[in-house]
Amino acid sequence: MNQVQPKMRLGDALLEQGAVSEAELKQALAKQKATGTMLGEILVEQGVINPGTLVRMLAESLGIRGCHLRHGLIDPSLMELITEDEAKRLKAIPMFKVRQVLTVGMAEPQSLPAIDRLETLTGCRIQPVLALETNIVEFISKYAGGEGCLSNASCMANNCCGGSA
Repeated sequence: MNQVQPKMRLGDALLEQGAVSEAELKQALAKQKATGTMLGEILVEQGVINPGTLVRMLAESLGIRGCHLRHGLIDPSLMELITEDEAKRLKAIPMFKVRQVLTVGMAEPQSLPAIDRLETLTGCRIQPVLALETNIVEFISKYAGGEGCLSNASCMANNCCGGSA
């Protein structure tokens, strides 16, 4: 009979991969205990690991896909499917849609209530992808705040995206 291996804690996994030293991990764990901030966020903030490494390690531990959000990976017009406040509350940003499947960057991709809410709001089946909360909030602010092209009309008016949709 196969035994299920317990998931390795993030700090242990980063240590095993050589991404952090024992001293760096101990320092970050002490800060985590003092502040309550998530370990991964502390390590990225301190420059010990990059956001891509954190996403990769977390996604592997959850057994799902992960990505570091960037321009070109997100269709800004999909922000019209949910409000800015709802996106921030759910810690989720619509990325792209293929047929009736909406891929959504989520800080908590294992949250069934959040996935259910997104399905209700969008009328689509949701394919969650892990993304860092700070990365999600950054792009929600950019696209909901008008920095990105939110519609064909704004695209044409702002002459971004080549002036056409």
